[in-house]
Amino acid sequence: MQEIQSNPELEVENRQLKARLEELEKSQHALQLTNEKLQVSEDLLFSIMNNSPNVILVKDLNHRYVLINQLFEKLLKLEQGWIKGRTDYDLFPPEVAKNCIEFDDSIIQTEKPVFYEMVVPLEDGEHTYFENKFPLYNRNGSLYGLGAISTDITELKKAEDALRKREAEVRQSQKMEAIGRLAGGIAHDFNNLLTVIIGYAELMLLELSEDSRFQENLNGIKSEAERATSLVKQLLAFSRQQVLRPTLINLNMVVVNLGQLLSRVINENIELSTILEVDLKIPW
Repeated sequence: MQEIQSNPELEVENRQLKARLEELEKSQHALQLTNEKLQVSEDLLFSIMNNSPNVILVKDLNHRYVLINQLFEKLLKLEQGWIKGRTDYDLFPPEVAKNCIEFDDSIIQTEKPVFYEMVVPLEDGEHTYFENKFPLYNRNGSLYGLGAISTDITELKKAEDALRKREAEVRQSQKMEAIGRLAGGIAHDFNNLLTVIIGYAELMLLELSEDSRFQENLNGIKSEAERATSLVKQLLAFSRQQVLRPTLINLNMVVVNLGQLLSRVINENIELSTILEVDLKIPW
């Protein structure tokens, strides 16, 4: 039986080839692990971006869109594949795009984040967004773009407006309550004065003869003082310092008395006429 002689050079090549194969397998395994980690990172980024209730976007230093989320696509009604690589001039009117780019340039130059509110017209009306724009840096600390996160605060602004309106109503109510208390205090003092006036008028009427020419004047004083007393009662009721007691009245008498009062204050070139109800039923 013929013995096979070993070839040292061939054995060396085989060992080298085997070592290279092991290195390739290790590299392939490492590449597979890297791809799996990259896929996990991409899935995590996708989940965060597209499940966020906020608009999220990333631009490079040339103002081109690099990354946007689905909410931004939905608002613009454009697909991400079309938006990527384009600038604001491709998406918005020239004036709006110019303002956006100038604003982005200021952030890039200062390298400082900014917070601001903006109003955006959409199909269902104007929406208010609170936006945070900020510079983006790579691991080496080099600036490579900027990011933005926008939150729709339309309902919050409406709630704030409603709250401010309610607070204004409360303040007005408090003012009216204060006025009511003041009116009540004045009304009490005024009522005391009217009581004295009515009392003196009644005393003078008792002392006058029925044919005295002062009878009509004193009756007028007494009548107007009594009307003023009625107004005082209304002021007290307004200030909640007196309970209202509704009573039946003769509307014809109210109109007549009011006509007499108005005739003294209106200009002479104004003619005042009253029309009374003939068949008015008197409740007493």
